[in-house]
Amino acid sequence: MTARLLQGPDGALMLAAGDRLEGPVRVRRAAPLSDPDRYLSIVDARDDEVAVIRDLSEVDGDTRALVRDALARAYPVRALRRLTSLRTENGVACLGTETDDGPCTILVPDAYEQVRQFGQRVVISDVEGHRFEIADMGRLDGRSARLLARVRLG
Repeated sequence: MTARLLQGPDGALMLAAGDRLEGPVRVRRAAPLSDPDRYLSIVDARDDEVAVIRDLSEVDGDTRALVRDALARAYPVRALRRLTSLRTENGVACLGTETDDGPCTILVPDAYEQVRQFGQRVVISDVEGHRFEIADMGRLDGRSARLLARVRLG
């Protein structure tokens, strides 16, 4: 049986499996940082898992688009273009940055836990749980790379 996601008239996601329609449902990632497109959990209003998408590439295009849209809302990530400054106060790194949305100050309470690298990709989580991503470390300018290294070393 192949399950698909549909969008209801009110915009809510619905799960269609065979002749059954369940909803509203939400999409959650099992490994949001290290494996964002695999093992996606479909949960109902009580947060009970009702289905799993093993790999996003295995679903139809309409379902894939709905899942990507739902994940973008559930796990917003801002692209980090460069680091402009760094200061540390009471163990909290204060990063001046330029993001895809403009200048931003990011407060990072625990660089060891909140700055994660996956190959050339770096994800930084701030004190409020917002995520910022450097898609490719190799494309950072030299100053940004040095500031990031200082953050990661504490």
